[in-house]
Amino acid sequence: MPRKDFAKVNPEAVLDKVSAMPITEWKYKTDADGIEHIGPMAQDFHAALGLNGADDKHIATIDEGGVALAAILGLNQRVDELQGELKRRDVENGELKMRLEKIEQLLEKTAPGSKQPGQ
Repeated sequence: MPRKDFAKVNPEAVLDKVSAMPITEWKYKTDADGIEHIGPMAQDFHAALGLNGADDKHIATIDEGGVALAAILGLNQRVDELQGELKRRDVENGELKMRLEKIEQLLEKTAPGSKQPGQ
């Protein structure tokens, strides 16, 4: 089927919507015992994402897959951001440790009763 009207998706915004969406276990009224499903209700999916036109009774499998992939990308972006922040903090902690060691060395030299070189 030909496609048109392409637009970029914000994966982190999709992740936020998916994270807020209730996910439940359920079964169809016609399912035999022991058959269960897991997922969002179509109404919640439609309300959160506005997909599938006016139909809030079904989730199109292409939308379900696309939303899952976008949410994975959004999660990956968040992980990358957190890793960058952790690296930045590691560098800052290393610098602070060096400063603390210098301060401790100065305090040891100037503490009452400490032996100064040449004494």
